[in-house]
Amino acid sequence: MHGPMLDPITFDEKIKPVIAQWGQQFLPSMLSGDPSTELFQRGREGTFELASVPVATLERVLRATLDTAMYRIDPWVIGIAWRRLRTLSAATPAPQFRLGVYGWVDSPRPRSSSALPDEFLHAPSEAQALTSAIMRDRALYDAEPTRWQMDLESDGVRLAESLAREVRTGVHLSEAVGRAVERAVGESAKVESLRARFPIRTEHAGRRTCDGLAIVARYASNPSSLMLSTVQLAAIGEIAEAIDTYGDLLVADAVHDVVSGRAALAGAAMEAAAGLGAPPNLDVVRTQRCGRAVTSTVLIALPDGTTPTTVDTHTSPGRLAEPAVADALVSLTGTAAHASWTWTVHDANNVVIATVALSDLGLEPIDTLSLAPSDLVGLVLDRQPGHHVTPASLDAHVCVRRLADILGSQPAAPADLTVNASNPSSAAVQAEVLVRYTALHALAITAQATLVMAQGAIETIQRVALQDAAKWGITPMQVDAASMRTRLIRAAEALADRIAKAPSVADATNLSLVPLARAMAELVSPEGRLPVLSRIALNHLPTIAAEPPAAGTSIDPLWLEVIATVRTPLARLEAFQRERELHGESPFAVWSNRPGDPWQVDLGPPPRDGFLPTTRLLVFFGPDGVLTPGTTSTRVVALAVLDSWGEVIPSTAHATTAAFHFDASGARAPQAILIAVPPDPQQPLDTPTLVDIVAETRELAHARATTIEELGDWSTAVPLTTLPANTPSDVPLDRV
Repeated sequence: MHGPMLDPITFDEKIKPVIAQWGQQFLPSMLSGDPSTELFQRGREGTFELASVPVATLERVLRATLDTAMYRIDPWVIGIAWRRLRTLSAATPAPQFRLGVYGWVDSPRPRSSSALPDEFLHAPSEAQALTSAIMRDRALYDAEPTRWQMDLESDGVRLAESLAREVRTGVHLSEAVGRAVERAVGESAKVESLRARFPIRTEHAGRRTCDGLAIVARYASNPSSLMLSTVQLAAIGEIAEAIDTYGDLLVADAVHDVVSGRAALAGAAMEAAAGLGAPPNLDVVRTQRCGRAVTSTVLIALPDGTTPTTVDTHTSPGRLAEPAVADALVSLTGTAAHASWTWTVHDANNVVIATVALSDLGLEPIDTLSLAPSDLVGLVLDRQPGHHVTPASLDAHVCVRRLADILGSQPAAPADLTVNASNPSSAAVQAEVLVRYTALHALAITAQATLVMAQGAIETIQRVALQDAAKWGITPMQVDAASMRTRLIRAAEALADRIAKAPSVADATNLSLVPLARAMAELVSPEGRLPVLSRIALNHLPTIAAEPPAAGTSIDPLWLEVIATVRTPLARLEAFQRERELHGESPFAVWSNRPGDPWQVDLGPPPRDGFLPTTRLLVFFGPDGVLTPGTTSTRVVALAVLDSWGEVIPSTAHATTAAFHFDASGARAPQAILIAVPPDPQQPLDTPTLVDIVAETRELAHARATTIEELGDWSTAVPLTTLPANTPSDVPLDRV
């Protein structure tokens, strides 16, 4: 405009030349706020933002920008509505939005006058109805409809199911059908004739089952050659139909597995149809009953026991590991000095020499869990030599071992006590058991070292060491008249072997609750008979109440007597309860979270989703008052799981499904969500305006879905970017 602009040779430093002004115009320190500088700054900031955007997103946005700049009008229309929607969302007070549903169908096909009649297929489930619809569609429109033609009757289905069961056991289909044929013929002479004429293998002729498939094939081609009566031929005809039904059921079951999302089973059904495998269970002909899931858990609750204040080699390992069980056995059978734990020693003339109590042996009732009656007699005779021993009663020892069997070896975890809630953590419960295991493991090491040191001690110390070994269930073999020292060596080796097999304290920290309790029980006794219970505070239990003794609803004895017939752990508990009653003693009391409803009949208010709720019954057995909160709800109780099981209660109603024939439309409604914004933000959206918006959206959808061939004269306005790169005449347009 002005010709070349030359910088002067000299210039005033206060006046910058034009080139200097240009060079410094866009420096961050020189931003002056003019339009050019603002545009540059926006572009600069936008470039940094684009650098953090994924490449795939940039590619998609670039194409959308190019389309918007060339031919698409919907982004401009939607952009205005979107800006208005954001304005409405930011308004104060915020407007109330309404949700609605609309749809349209373009170009519905008119029903043909030769169309098939309306059909309804009624099935027990949605998957079976969908299977019926697919197979009916194939029978109507497949190029070879006869291969999809199926006519199934109950008699044929039952016989086909019988054949399938035999094939699943490993029998070949020819042999399974042969057995059915022989049963249908029913005459020995004719059966032997068929075996000789139609053997499965030549060397089996006359001795093994006939080839049923060959006989059925001969029945189809020349039935008279079988030399059977009319009744027998009719029975073989039914078998032939059953074989056809067998193949149809395999195909139908494969379709049923596919629509049920079990493609692997569908493959197994087709392999069976081809004779390459055993058939799966034919679920397509079974009515799957609906029901609701119920869970029942039975637990034992005991008061927390007395833990030994001092631990030495004479400490009972059973009491250290499980003081609650130790105290419970004392309350049920008496103390170690009680008459029920006293033996009478006699000489050869049956004269009483002395009496020995369990306390004289340094044992507690819990220490006898792993000792047989003969072991106790041997310990008594070691204490007081004599000819024979008569116990006051075997009931105490039997009761101890029986209660150990009832309690089992599964401590209760918080997850076992939840009702309609997520499983809580059992870390605190597990940590408490780990503390007991740590103390027990240390005691075992000390006891083993004591047995080693006692081998060179005087006889009195050796006898005490052997009594302490009996607390671990170790009674060294004496049939070879072993010396006291040899018995101590054997006891020390047995305990050392048990310690070596037990997890170390470091390894025990990685065990879950049940394996940790099992390791503790196996460390205390060789058979692992010691029950180990967990410790849980009363306020962590669900809401429970004492069971009412109402007729027809009481858990004990009515519910327990019924369940005990099918649940072995509860059968032991039920026998224990009745035995206590027969001896005039109080059985365990009962609490539950569903008092008066042990069969879980009360479902509460119906859920909103319409599904029957899953219920859970928690039943607690224990000494009277053990679960009564008392003065504090933080009191700790010992809990063990006796048994837990789940089952499905069949529903009294069954929802079925019907499939029906209909003419599908030529097009379907677009799967999209329309947000309609009022043209005037100050006026609410009325019905006529909403109708106009929906109609405009429909036209816009047509514009988006149109092709160049459908545009006609309007195709001249289409930009080149929408045209194919090569025309049918193979003329590259990018070179024209």
